[in-house]
Amino acid sequence: TPAPMKLIYYDLEIDEANFAPVVVVTKNGPAAQAGMQDNDNIVAINGQPVVSWGQMVKAIQTYKEESISIVVERNGQRIELSAITPIKNPGGNRRIQIGLLTANIIGEVITGTPLAEAGLQTRDVIISANNKKIGSLEELSKLVTGSENQIIKLEVKRGGAIIQAELIPHRKQQGDIGVILRPKTVIKKYPLGQAITNGFKETLSLTTLTIQLIKKLFLGEESIKGISGPIGIFYASYLMVQEEISKFIWLLALFTINLAILNLLPIPILDGGGIFFTLIERLKGSPVSVRIQVVSQYIGLFVLLSLVLFATYNDIFRNLGLS
Repeated sequence: TPAPMKLIYYDLEIDEANFAPVVVVTKNGPAAQAGMQDNDNIVAINGQPVVSWGQMVKAIQTYKEESISIVVERNGQRIELSAITPIKNPGGNRRIQIGLLTANIIGEVITGTPLAEAGLQTRDVIISANNKKIGSLEELSKLVTGSENQIIKLEVKRGGAIIQAELIPHRKQQGDIGVILRPKTVIKKYPLGQAITNGFKETLSLTTLTIQLIKKLFLGEESIKGISGPIGIFYASYLMVQEEISKFIWLLALFTINLAILNLLPIPILDGGGIFFTLIERLKGSPVSVRIQVVSQYIGLFVLLSLVLFATYNDIFRNLGLS
């Protein structure tokens, strides 16, 4: 029997620890209300320095007081934002409603990794790699090919100086080839009871977030330009499959929850419309006239088709970058 095949790959070992906490801010969330802006780089929480996204999340979760203070770096200046009160999701995690913007600023540098071996330091800014402009560490990671003896020549900004560095990916060996996701993929297994509980909590969290988003759309707190349709769903699914199959499965769950909630909206032609007519019948003691039901169905169909057309317009001119 031949020996099992081994997968050889090359890796820069860039992960969450290497991402500086440069943020994108949710409108009207706790961080936004305190004055935080997109592209702010969080440098301290409650007086403790943070250099990576992971450190920032841990600092927010473990701080015992109700409100926190955050220092951000914006356009070369440091600004303190105080009295930020996190909200809790159904799972009990504290959130200030910010997301990670994968910038080209290096966060924590782990000893023994290619970034450390190249002499890179926290808060270094990657300007270019192999004469290609770099906008994020993700772009840098994608420069690695399947060939050996790669050297990635970097141009790095450190303070006010520009320095040169050489980044060499690590050669690694994956286990027996079967169904291979990506070398970075880690699947954590839970006992059946805990898995069911975690799944319920995640479903409840996604349901709550979806309802909050719909509410914000109606109140004008979120832009309708964020609505996506079939093209956006297909594109997002493609990206998730390329990234990790587990993320694609999570995305399918998100789509299912969204469709279930939308289907319950009181719009004629949807199940929610049928429930609405049933409630009216219960209150008035007689069925809604056939004429009104038919007219309502046409109105509901018009609303849905208009929504699909608008979402498709968004997908083409925003998601696919044709505008």
